[in-house]
Amino acid sequence: MNLFAAISLLVFTLACGGPNDRQEDITKIRGLGLTISPLVSTPSTAGHPKTVDLTVTVAVPNGEAVRFEKYIDQPTTTALLLDTAQYDLVADSQAVEAHKGFSIVTMRATANVPNTESLAAIGGQVRVGFRITGKSNAELVIGNFLVVPPSETSLLAWKQPTVDIQMPSTGTVLQSGATIQVVANPTNYNGEDLIVGWFVGGGEITNRRAINTYWQTPGAGSNTLVVTIRGEKSLGSAMKVLDFTIQ
Repeated sequence: MNLFAAISLLVFTLACGGPNDRQEDITKIRGLGLTISPLVSTPSTAGHPKTVDLTVTVAVPNGEAVRFEKYIDQPTTTALLLDTAQYDLVADSQAVEAHKGFSIVTMRATANVPNTESLAAIGGQVRVGFRITGKSNAELVIGNFLVVPPSETSLLAWKQPTVDIQMPSTGTVLQSGATIQVVANPTNYNGEDLIVGWFVGGGEITNRRAINTYWQTPGAGSNTLVVTIRGEKSLGSAMKVLDFTIQ
């Protein structure tokens, strides 16, 4: 099976952005990630259906209400698309975590794990999609999870990565209009390439895909910095959120 042919997480904004619409700025709904548990599954078998738990995470401007719906991606030869009857949002599971610069909103879902016969022509990746809609825009979060044979013990032992923000440290008071070094500190249990993403409530990130980069801070007040990571092979993900005072 070709387990790693597909992109593990796709995020599309269904609204026109202007030339100043920087992806790291949370001025509207931004997809942050899709967390999978267990990280890697074995196929369902007759009489023993399996499911995976999913958590969809987005950042939204504070006070904005959003709605989560299932979404079916375009046909692909690199992943098995689950139809809407094979995965569901968990009722009353939407949660809002308010921060200084924006809010983190999560929604849980469960998905059926296909059997070996369903995966035979595709390989080990299974795709699900979600549409998140608010007053500012609509965002698609489309992700894959892995299903491998029981013999693939090394893949089944893969672990979720973790990440922390090394710089600036918690509690640091930042200066307005300054260039601040921002450094992520991931733990890469699976020895894979990690995809990094930075998000802020204001200002500009020099390179939002770099572990070590810079934040041009906004005006005085309170603001929020987020780093996300995603494993290219395991499809595991992690996130760290810190609030800062800017003066």
